Amino acid sequence: GVVGSPTWPRRLLASEALPWTLNRQRPPPPSRNPDRSMPKQLYGHKHAKARGVPAEPAAVGVWLTLMAGLPEELQHRAIIAAATEAGLEVAADSRDSFAAALVEYGSERRADCDEAWIGVLLELCSDFGVPLGDVADADVADAGADAAERAGATELLGALRRHRVVCNEPPPPPPLREGVAVLAVLEEDEEWHEARVVKLIPPPSGRGAPLVLVRFVEWQKVQETSRAKVVPLAEIADDEDAAEAEGECELCRRSLALTFHHLVPVATHSRYLGKCLPHGVAEAASDRGPAPQPSREFLHSYGAMLCRFCHSTVHRFAPNAVLAERFNTLDKLREQPPLARFVEFASRQ
Repeated sequence: GVVGSPTWPRRLLASEALPWTLNRQRPPPPSRNPDRSMPKQLYGHKHAKARGVPAEPAAVGVWLTLMAGLPEELQHRAIIAAATEAGLEVAADSRDSFAAALVEYGSERRADCDEAWIGVLLELCSDFGVPLGDVADADVADAGADAAERAGATELLGALRRHRVVCNEPPPPPPLREGVAVLAVLEEDEEWHEARVVKLIPPPSGRGAPLVLVRFVEWQKVQETSRAKVVPLAEIADDEDAAEAEGECELCRRSLALTFHHLVPVATHSRYLGKCLPHGVAEAASDRGPAPQPSREFLHSYGAMLCRFCHSTVHRFAPNAVLAERFNTLDKLREQPPLARFVEFASRQ
């Protein structure tokens, strides 16, 4: 049948609901109906948006990773320029080593957010004997040397952003291979369907992600599409190593196999054990009984039951450290536009 109506309906385009490059979100499982004919082309331009619908504000940048695809020489030059702009005194004969070490430290420690990068910069400058900040500065004099160094690391991180050494993008998606089973967006209805990779096509400009030629399972249609609109099925099936239970997902409200999502991710528990809980957690858990404590028992039990698709989408929305500090309740997750769009989309499947 024809998709749409004489009056263009508001619908979520795949680029809005599931932008892999921005939020690393996961699509819902495809429908399998052997009697279904292939959808017809959408009315008008296939990427048209509904008139009169206000644009949503841009998503808050929660990822911070090394800029991908930058040649090493240009990358090192940008790092040295950022260090100079931030007022760091790096010896001339150590500048190349300093730049290479920054890339190595960031990669080895998988730095993916502001806090992780500040830790990398503090360690890097300590190892190279490069002073960060100025304790004589009036703004930080009373806070001591640690605060001065942190302020210096924050200034350096800002300079790295301006010189495009780091960017607000998630880690790049894994490479695809010919013959791999995937979900891909069919251009006729802008929905996700099962397909297989036929081949990878180098980008026209010679830079960036390759285009992907896929063949859809249901209709045997071959289509060229962007990498952002192709997700390996293996990534969907095996993303979280957690026991499943049947029930209703606390985000999309669908009845599916569920996994337990720690609202304070397990990888961050050591930061809070015996110290204090992240802001907002005690208030959110106040209806569960006695006042929550930063104990192993509480942190392991504080969470929500989510379907695998919502669970994966949450973890692709933000790094663990950011989830723990800023998105540690269900209400905070629901308030984020990219997640809200995905939940609305998934709940209708």
